[in-house]
Amino acid sequence: MEISFDNKRTRKLLESEKDLRRTFGAKVAKAVMKIMALLRAVDNLFELRQWKSVRIHELKRERVGQFAVSIKEGNRLLLVPDHDPVPTRSDGRVDWNKIRRITIVGIVDYHD
Repeated sequence: MEISFDNKRTRKLLESEKDLRRTFGAKVAKAVMKIMALLRAVDNLFELRQWKSVRIHELKRERVGQFAVSIKEGNRLLLVPDHDPVPTRSDGRVDWNKIRRITIVGIVDYHD
């Protein structure tokens, strides 16, 4: 999958295990590095859903259009499809098979 980042700061953080450890601790850093490796390895978001250890879901309300991958300790990796328009199926739902480019927005705990 093609991955871009919302900004340089996000890219630097997510490409550096050292920065991740310093910011979030060892457990979260390890989990994020695993998720990043999986994102690079799959061709589309549907393939990512097939990994039992990865909990990815579409968000609703004020975050509609975004996806979240659960990490640890309430943190989520936020991403958006980098398609205009976002691929949809005939029923209007997002076509996860056709999402091959994403932009990572960051790591947040949006439940706070």
